[in-house]
Formats: sequence, structure tokens, C-alpha cells
Amino acid sequence: MGAEMIVLPSRDEWLKNRRNGLGGSEISAVIGCNPYMDNVTLWELKTGRRVAEDISDKPYVQYGNQAERHLRGLFRLDYPQYKVYYRENNSWTNPRFPWAQASLDGWLKDQEGRRGVLEIKTTEILQSMQKERWNKRIPMNYYCQVLFYMAVVEADFAYVKAQLKSVFDGETYLQTKHIPILKADVQDDIDYLMAKGEEFWGMCSGMNAPRWCCRTCKKRKEKNHESDEKQHETGRACPCLHERRNASVSGGAEVRLPARCLDEGSRQGA
Repeated sequence: MGAEMIVLPSRDEWLKNRRNGLGGSEISAVIGCNPYMDNVTLWELKTGRRVAEDISDKPYVQYGNQAERHLRGLFRLDYPQYKVYYRENNSWTNPRFPWAQASLDGWLKDQEGRRGVLEIKTTEILQSMQKERWNKRIPMNYYCQVLFYMAVVEADFAYVKAQLKSVFDGETYLQTKHIPILKADVQDDIDYLMAKGEEFWGMCSGMNAPRWCCRTCKKRKEKNHESDEKQHETGRACPCLHERRNASVSGGAEVRLPARCLDEGSRQGA
């Protein structure tokens, strides 16, 4: 018995269902690769010690939600070799990972019948650092998200379709990236990520919080630095992302995933 999908009857039911496990946008926080949330904050959310902020009315969230169906339609036009599927309020599970839940922007089928993941991103570039995160690579938190989805739905490949928006001298500029990922190229990272996710979820049933993903995150928390919302607006990422090579995650293992963020065009199209 492999991956299965259910469709929740409403957005509210979909949000309630998310509490029952870890989602794709959360998995990067487990290993300290999320620029807006650390692993201890995630643990507090999953154990009911903290209430998640409702960001559904934020302009960047509304823009992304409204743009998603149009970008999915453009992908269908630009890549006719794939069948593109989507159901609103979808939720995928897999008995191999009973703690994991995947809500996809779309799923694909190629001419050989292989399943793929379609992940759609919209980003407004406000600072050069934001642009650099997309320079011949995928931002680390998005890379983790896509690998998580591939594991849950047992996909052989994935595509990230990203629209980067910037405004200069009153002119709006749009850049679109299509980044393919083959499962065979990232299997080690998938195995590592899902093992850490399972370890973290086990902690959510106990009283002891996980170790901090790194010392910098702990110091930020203690000093009560800027809110996640403010960081998002300014394009600032958690400082620990710049220390990945030497950082460690819960359990003391060296973080490997960021070194595997893909160079665009380094993989052949799936």
C-alpha cells in the first residue's frame, strides 16, 4: 500500500488536518534550514505550546495563492509532454511515513507513466540576497520541501516553477525558472531528510524539546529578535543558514542537505 490522496471538504478542514503531522513547508525547520522558523518553535507549535499566526491575509500569501493556478496552466502549456493534475485541498499520506502530510501544487505523469511533483513558487525580490538564493540553485527550505513531497507521494521526479518578481524604476520585471529534480540524483538527501523528520515527530509526543538546530538560532530566540513576518518582508534569513557547513542538527549529525541545493540546468529534464 503506497501513497494515497484525500480531498478535504473545505479550507478550514484542510488547515485542521495539517495539525496531524509535519508538512512540506515545515520539514526544513527540523534540520535548521528554514529562514523563518527554528526547530524548537516548530516543536512548540506541534505540541500545542504555541499558536500559529494566521498569515492568510498577507499580500504575499494572497498573491501566491491567486497566481498559482495561472502558473500551473502555463506549465501545462510549456510542457505538453506531462499530464498535470490538481485538486484543491488535497492531502497525501504514505504508510512509510505516517507522520508526514503532503499538499501539492500539482502532480505530473510523464509519457512512461512515472509520477512527478510540481511545486510553484512566487517571490518578490526586495534585496540582492533574495536574488542570490535563486542564483543557479534552489533556496534550501524549498529544496527540502520538494524532496519531502517526492518521498511522500513516491515521485520519480519533480519540477520547481518559480516566478521571481522585481520592481526597478517603476518597471515590473518577471523572471521564470523551471528546475527539474530527478529522484535518482537526490535519494540520499531524501533518506536523510525523512529520517530526521521521523526522529523529530517522535519528540512531539514527549515533553522534551529537541536541541536547537544551531547556537545562532538559540541566541536569536533568547534575544527576541525580529518576528518571522518582519524577516519575510525584509528578505532576511535566519543567520544560521550562513553557517550550514559547521552547524549540527538534533542528534549532532552534520547537516548535508544545503550542499545539495541544485544548480539550475545541472540535471537533465525528467
